[in-house]
Amino acid sequence: MAVPAHAISATPTQPAKASAVAADPCPNGGSYWADWYGGRGRAHYKCDGFRVRIGIHCTDGNSYWSGQTGQPYPTWRLDYNRVECPLGYSTTGSPSLYVR
Repeated sequence: MAVPAHAISATPTQPAKASAVAADPCPNGGSYWADWYGGRGRAHYKCDGFRVRIGIHCTDGNSYWSGQTGQPYPTWRLDYNRVECPLGYSTTGSPSLYVR
């Protein structure tokens, strides 16, 4: 399958290390990582024992949040959540991470 003409980057986003997140809100130390899967950038956040919400910026110039229309998981999810960029776009910048 060809990469859409509007795609800014067809190169997989390198996984981010948890230390790359300026302020990890997880009281027991969470894990954040980004990857490229199925032709799109994804961001993941794991915080055991807490409900998690995540937001990211994508190379299409927009921000996306867990629970937003078209995202795979609800806004808040226990232990782990994920958010995805549209097909053909990768993640960029730092994520927004929330726990409760």
